[in-house]
Amino acid sequence: MRVKRNRGTAAVEFALALPFMLLVLAGIVDFGRAYSMRVTLTNAAREGARYAAGNPDDVTGAATRVMDELSGSNVSLASMSDISLSAPDGTAAGDPVYVTVQHTMQPFLGAILGIGDQTLRARASMAILPD
Repeated sequence: MRVKRNRGTAAVEFALALPFMLLVLAGIVDFGRAYSMRVTLTNAAREGARYAAGNPDDVTGAATRVMDELSGSNVSLASMSDISLSAPDGTAAGDPVYVTVQHTMQPFLGAILGIGDQTLRARASMAILPD
């Protein structure tokens, strides 16, 4: 009776599967990072829109509220130009005011897989409050 020798088979299979598992793990981590950043950006845009609804002419104040909301979070904006405030219908009571915040995220494996930076955007709107 002969005994088959299968020593090392599990190690070879693991070595072949490891790159795929790491790629999937990095994708899951990047998706989680993007989701977390998107939630943070949405909250910051809402805070800016809430401020702008009461003060539609104070663009700097709304941008400052957005930056304050983002301080201490996982998102750091490159500049104030990543925040835009618009009131296309005017600044009368009841007209909408829009705040848009954007952030550029760099995926972990972006350089290896040829994936460029991803821009995440969040937009919030509120009606301008009466005086």
